[in-house]
Amino acid sequence: MKDKEKTKKKPIEQDTDITDYKKTEGSEREYISEMKFLADTAMDFVGFPPEKDIFQYIGEKVQEIIGNAIVYVNEFDKEKDGFAVRYLEGFGK
Repeated sequence: MKDKEKTKKKPIEQDTDITDYKKTEGSEREYISEMKFLADTAMDFVGFPPEKDIFQYIGEKVQEIIGNAIVYVNEFDKEKDGFAVRYLEGFGK
């Protein structure tokens, strides 16, 4: 580049590394998504109808969070002093 007097001028350059910004932005989006999931799930529990299977609901929500995995939800039976499987999902998928 040259000015009116034909003198060479150097352009001004500035480089900015936005890697950390992008990582932080992604973390914030993930955090907001997780908080929304928790808030929605908590509100589902507030109005959860007694005739629905709470163990199935919990199992499906866990499956939604972790994805492709075997999920089982147990209940402790005091009288039998043992656990009973109330929900099982993930085989054959």
